[in-house]
Amino acid sequence: FFFRDLQLTTVRIFCTICSYASALRPTPPSTSTSAYALAAPNRLSNETDTTMVALAHHSHSWDAFTLEYEARVEPFTSQFADEMIHELLSHCDPPSQEKRKKLLDVGCGTGAASLLTLSKHDCFDVAVTDCSESMVRRTEQRISENGYQSSRLLFAEACDGASLPEEWSNTFDCAVANFSVIFFPSPMDGLKEMLRCLVPSTGTAAFTAWGDTGETPAFRVFPDAAKEICPELVSTGKPRRITGSIETLTKLMEEAGFQDVKVVGPIAKALEVASPMEYYNRFALTSPPNVEMINKMDDETKIKFKNHVMHLAKARGGREDGSVALNSSSYIAYGRKA
Repeated sequence: FFFRDLQLTTVRIFCTICSYASALRPTPPSTSTSAYALAAPNRLSNETDTTMVALAHHSHSWDAFTLEYEARVEPFTSQFADEMIHELLSHCDPPSQEKRKKLLDVGCGTGAASLLTLSKHDCFDVAVTDCSESMVRRTEQRISENGYQSSRLLFAEACDGASLPEEWSNTFDCAVANFSVIFFPSPMDGLKEMLRCLVPSTGTAAFTAWGDTGETPAFRVFPDAAKEICPELVSTGKPRRITGSIETLTKLMEEAGFQDVKVVGPIAKALEVASPMEYYNRFALTSPPNVEMINKMDDETKIKFKNHVMHLAKARGGREDGSVALNSSSYIAYGRKA
């Protein structure tokens, strides 16, 4: 336990330093105290609330959420990344040690897609980018911690995925976006940038997108609870992401300029957490919009909201051992550059 806690503390210090480095950009640095939630994920309210208070001061920036995202979100989303990477790379021209392939990970988060690529495909090297400096630095750190040669990470750069550097044009054999481009203000811009960065004729890309509300029950508890407890805080504007379907994603890829488009899905997997409280933490501590919404509640409403989320999670996905399991489905879109 000592070494585990020491490692978590080291990681937390590292990501906090990265967050302070981001002060060079318009977003302020992070001082998240999320190590408590990572070191003792099953502890209850006071530690969760302490973390929430810290995150609330930086709810507009993803830098503050790096450790919580890695611990609570990536274990689920990486399952879809695994399928995406396997299918995408199986259709690439066979690489070799003499002719290595390059993969660009757009919106890399904490590195799931890149780590899967490195672990299963020896002849691929990766480049990672994300809007969050802390996410990029954590991905870079994890690649090193897993023992991969530094030459296999081409670069790790924080930048806008809808406006990638010009010098990346016609460079990569593959590009992926695991639940990232769907949240861009303009997913079309993100896809066009991925297309531009691919090598002509053979370059291929893939991205994942969540299905509609009926296909994503694991994601419905939080908004349903908000509509009942604090409807005035529920956003009624433009959805924060596009909704995946075969028709929608095919059209999007083709309009972005991809050829040989194929969309697979829906692919259902279970989001499993240890308890209703962990379900609440999974969504309350990993998303800037959710933290911002909760921060607008008074103390009484926060308690009601948290209790109602846990009640709905148990009612909809509770299991005999006290854990919660709810399905959500994704679509995966593939396309080639002409």
